[in-house]
Amino acid sequence: MDDIYNQNGSGGGSWLDDMLDIFSPQPPSPPSPKAPSVPDAKLPWTPQGKLTQAQDAVRQNDAYQWSGNEGDPTFCNVATGETIKAIGGPLDDLRYSPGGNYRVANDAANKLQGSKDWQQVSPTEAQDLANQGVGVIGVQRNPGTNPRTGMPNHGHMVTVRPEDHPGLAEMQGEAPIVNNVGARRNVVPADQAFPDGTRPVRYYAPKQR
Repeated sequence: MDDIYNQNGSGGGSWLDDMLDIFSPQPPSPPSPKAPSVPDAKLPWTPQGKLTQAQDAVRQNDAYQWSGNEGDPTFCNVATGETIKAIGGPLDDLRYSPGGNYRVANDAANKLQGSKDWQQVSPTEAQDLANQGVGVIGVQRNPGTNPRTGMPNHGHMVTVRPEDHPGLAEMQGEAPIVNNVGARRNVVPADQAFPDGTRPVRYYAPKQR
């Protein structure tokens, strides 16, 4: 009888073994691979995405292109103000009067220092807040007069850029990353936007978020 079972069964087992193989639960199929997630900064409906869009709009606006002539103004103050305006941030300390012109960087730096709407934050906090979609301003004063032109020196100001991969810039020692509109228009680590390391760069975030 055993010989009959061996001849009729598969793989040398009995017919009962074959039936058990057929009706036994099969192992589950491996899960389908997940699609890569899209960074929040790339999604236009998120706070990070709205901030990124506002920054891209001013950086790509040729109206804010510097002439290239020494002594001619750059438009970092306007670009900063328009970015904050686009995301609904406080503007009183960035303008000379309600609805008026934006303060130049040196004047904005002085005003932000004693602001009721803005508070100073560290560079690390600046990047963390920007990664949440908060509009954070970086500003560096440049007092005095240009000896070649006799005109007041220009300070500089930027907004902090949300990261596609939060934490990467800090890990690489490059935080914060900023949206830079000045003599050049680019997205760079702050030390490239503010190359004069002899003067402090201060960061300000809205008190109400």
